[in-house]
Amino acid sequence: MCGKPKFCSDSLFRQRVTYKLAVLTHKVRTTATLTYLSELVQTHAPPRALRSSDAPMLVVPRIHTELARRAFSIAAPSTWNSLPADIRLCENMLTFKRHLKTHLFKLT
Repeated sequence: MCGKPKFCSDSLFRQRVTYKLAVLTHKVRTTATLTYLSELVQTHAPPRALRSSDAPMLVVPRIHTELARRAFSIAAPSTWNSLPADIRLCENMLTFKRHLKTHLFKLT
């Protein structure tokens, strides 16, 4: 038996963390309810128009330690930016979750 609840495999555990973090980041971006978290996440504004600027990217602050990589202000933008553009463009939460689950299952 492993110490992680329900998810003994490392890849499944990481996918669960990715899923939770991506859903929370989507909530922060689409609703105004989580103001304390929305202050930690900033939308990237490129200096000129690019094809990739259609899909919203987030600013990933620079870090100096490995421990800082776990902070929400670092992990959320990193996770969000790693998602495909069609998932990041979803406005509806149910659609976002469905596409995210499909994407994560394809990665296994």
